Amino acid sequence: MKILHTSDWHLGMDLCQMPLLEYQKQWGEWLCQTVAEKQIDAVLVCGDVFDRAVSSAESIRLYSEIVENINRAGAQVVMIAGNHDGAARLSACAPLLEKSGLYIAGQLEYPIKTIEIEQARFFLLPYFAAERVKALFPEAENAQQATEQLMEHCRQLCTPDKKNILLAHCFATGAQPGESDRAAVVGGSAEMPLSLFDGFDYVALGHIHRPQKLKENIFYCGTPMKYSFSEASQTKTAPVYDTETGTIEFLEIPEFVPLRVVIGDLEHLIEQAKMFENKNALMRLVRTDGIADLAAQTRLRKVFANILQIEGRNSFAENVQILQPETKQLSELELLRLFCKETEQQPISQDLENWFLEMLEQEEEQEQ
Repeated sequence: MKILHTSDWHLGMDLCQMPLLEYQKQWGEWLCQTVAEKQIDAVLVCGDVFDRAVSSAESIRLYSEIVENINRAGAQVVMIAGNHDGAARLSACAPLLEKSGLYIAGQLEYPIKTIEIEQARFFLLPYFAAERVKALFPEAENAQQATEQLMEHCRQLCTPDKKNILLAHCFATGAQPGESDRAAVVGGSAEMPLSLFDGFDYVALGHIHRPQKLKENIFYCGTPMKYSFSEASQTKTAPVYDTETGTIEFLEIPEFVPLRVVIGDLEHLIEQAKMFENKNALMRLVRTDGIADLAAQTRLRKVFANILQIEGRNSFAENVQILQPETKQLSELELLRLFCKETEQQPISQDLENWFLEMLEQEEEQEQ
């Protein structure tokens, strides 16, 4: 049995206010074609299917199209909700959908939702807040102990005659977040030690956007596309786990969103435009010899076709990035960091950053 591990689709996401839905549609077509060509039996979706809890009609339409085409290609879909998803909306009519080969876990349940497909048993662990797991295990002294009891409960349900595969949307100890992981690390209670995943043959994680291997059988597959300029040099891959051999093949995903970063003084940036190899790339330009004023922006936009972000350095504040007026291009955390750098003349403290991320996550959960 071949199992394809995906996560963090973030359907409906924008980059610097530019919709990425057309690129996501191209990726969806590649995914369905790959399922057919590689004879994939099951596709895992480990949370953050959508970028917002209340998604646009276009995003929902694309989601439906991708899942239907995966099913037509011969694979079943096993899906959990992430912190960006509206868990109740995502799992609506879940029992009915299972008859068509789509298995969804929206909120954390006890007993945990398990699915058996051929030689594999899947354990579905959607994103959960500390209060949720504590409510399911009220005898636990704290959320950490409740999480330990939850995972022990999962291990007790493992069967030796099948491959036991865990899907989870969480922050695991040792993971390396990237710039697009806006609220991946929120205090120690949200962190899951790798020892909690003992007893499973394969652990398919979602939540962190950078693909990475934490142990021999524990993987973040990362996002299917580049969702931040910090990922411009990344190669995106999709792991395929073979239950018969226990091997993992990494399929390279084509570059559907070509992101490029060019750094240098103004004349260097203009010169680079003449020899740039990909005229369709989405650009981030960093000017090192002054601010990104209107005159500089005008010159740069004449020679670069698809500029999404222009940054510059202020002459009175070394290493401080001054952006063009469209400040919505920055994430909330990036804006806070820039504000502290300019007003306090020092970086933001870790305590303030953690508090800020906690407030963001609480707001996202209330929106769900």
